[in-house]
Amino acid sequence: MNLDYLKEYDYVVVMGHRNPDMDSIVSSILVRDILRSFGVKSDFAVIKNSNSFDSNIKNMNDLIDEKPLEISAEEIGEYKFFLVDHNDVNQSIKKSNLVVGCIDHHLSSGKIDYYYKDLGACALVIYDLFKDKYDFSQKHKKLIYFAFLSDTNFGKSSRYSISDERLVKELGYNTNYDNHFKKYFKETKISENNFKESGFKVIDINGIEFESSFLNVVNKEDKKEKYINFVKESNCNYIGLWYDFGEECTFTYVKLAGELLVLKYDFIASRAMDIIPDVQKIIKDRKMIT
Repeated sequence: MNLDYLKEYDYVVVMGHRNPDMDSIVSSILVRDILRSFGVKSDFAVIKNSNSFDSNIKNMNDLIDEKPLEISAEEIGEYKFFLVDHNDVNQSIKKSNLVVGCIDHHLSSGKIDYYYKDLGACALVIYDLFKDKYDFSQKHKKLIYFAFLSDTNFGKSSRYSISDERLVKELGYNTNYDNHFKKYFKETKISENNFKESGFKVIDINGIEFESSFLNVVNKEDKKEKYINFVKESNCNYIGLWYDFGEECTFTYVKLAGELLVLKYDFIASRAMDIIPDVQKIIKDRKMIT
């Protein structure tokens, strides 16, 4: 990926999706630093008043010791943006004409052109793309590793692949993640606010819009009914994920056209690669494509 064309811009802001998780923040920092090394004035940013640093890593704030620029909705039109960890502008700035570049590991929304590679974390995509052109520091590599742990749920996600394992070894880390899981995994607190905000995204599937969130829990079976009721009572189409790391399974509650559907996976399922395609199939089978 040649970044020389970005030199025509006075200033480029790097931004992940709204309510950024660790992968989104780390990816933003990496691309900002890479752009600066290419002579492009750049900062990383978040949308003001979004829930920043939504993570399943206990010490995320200790690992990331700098704060992003905060941009209000009214200020968005004043900037040019390089997007990371999402390629759907509805998840961040809303306006595709402001996008000057994008790197992501999610399938295309069809809204913008972007560089894509199927890896467990966007930070790994950025490392793999630029490792021969940019000298990643040890701090960068540690951030990439923890972004990977976060986005693959410590290697437990169905999305984890041999390609991820190879890059983790390149970074200099062991691929046995159990000790890190025991030390760093952070459960989602069971609360109405987290029902709404944890892992929150707005997702367009075949022209039908869904809100979506997920909870990371360990053996909280007695609390599950509260989350199911939250999904049932939502006033929109909804995809709610209950990740049970005690049983290593995923319950997905899909509210579609007022009906609640339950999808069960006997593994930690990827929202992007497992669940959204299954919901897409349901929509097609019911001939609900708009």
